[in-house]
Amino acid sequence: MSVRKISGFTIFEMMIVVAITGIATAFAVPEFQDMMARNRVGAAADEMVNALSAARNTAISRRRDVVMTRTGTVWESRLDNATTGIKLGRLETQSPVIATFWQGATVSNDVTQMTFEPSGLVKKTSGGTESLSLTIRYCDSGSRRETGKDITVSRIGRIVAKKHSSLSTCNP
Repeated sequence: MSVRKISGFTIFEMMIVVAITGIATAFAVPEFQDMMARNRVGAAADEMVNALSAARNTAISRRRDVVMTRTGTVWESRLDNATTGIKLGRLETQSPVIATFWQGATVSNDVTQMTFEPSGLVKKTSGGTESLSLTIRYCDSGSRRETGKDITVSRIGRIVAKKHSSLSTCNP
């Protein structure tokens, strides 16, 4: 009578594989969460850049004012007038992405309206009609290390997006 040898894994080998898998998962999950936060912030910033660029381009091509109005986390763009003008677009920032507004080095939540003129210039139309230099900082409230993105709208209507470099300013 012949004896058949049964091959397979021992319990010790299985425990080692489970331990290695657990260690790899412990490192991968936080990195995955940070990557998702960066993607959310990047997508929100890109949508805002596109909305701002579209508003400016429409103002130039139609030779009419385009007014962008912010109510909470929602931006709307309208032709000629903030309330009765033809609605051109709507953009809402989704949670957990947070947008803060800066004029110079100061947080300024009074920027609720801006107007792109037919010349391409931008001006603040809420709280005065002075020229506007605005930075919108996008951050993810759930991220541990994500540093955010800044969108700067200069007085001449130039729109620039770049990665924000200070962790303490974005997620204190």
